[in-house]
Amino acid sequence: MNHDPRKALDALFPMPAGIRVHAFKFGANPISPLVPVPVQGDSSEPRPEFKICWDDQQLGVTVLVQEREDGHLIANAFCTNANLLNKGAVSVGLIGTGIDHRSAKVIPLVVPEKTGCSGSADLGPLSGAVKELGTQLGVVVILLV
Repeated sequence: MNHDPRKALDALFPMPAGIRVHAFKFGANPISPLVPVPVQGDSSEPRPEFKICWDDQQLGVTVLVQEREDGHLIANAFCTNANLLNKGAVSVGLIGTGIDHRSAKVIPLVVPEKTGCSGSADLGPLSGAVKELGTQLGVVVILLV
């Protein structure tokens, strides 16, 4: 048995000057429920809007993923901690019914808001997410500080 004290990760793998590694913060429910992607019904009726809302008051983070008119998914992340402006980020990952597939984007919190800060990112076409992840999608959210 090894009784040597553990070294911190940054001591084992020092980063170059100016590079910062974020700490991860998971909320009470980091994974949203899966939301069915609406399908086109009668051609005269528009397809219902697709969106996933995720909120964690413990983290002070809200994420809204929704389909734009061009068919792309946009993720908007809002944080109530104004001190994270230009310092923090939110990782938003799309998950689906297929366990082997997932995609994620890191969204820097670079927009000042009255009640905190925000950021957004394009997650690609909804059709591509459905092809890779299945017809039910959810999000995994991690606050990076």
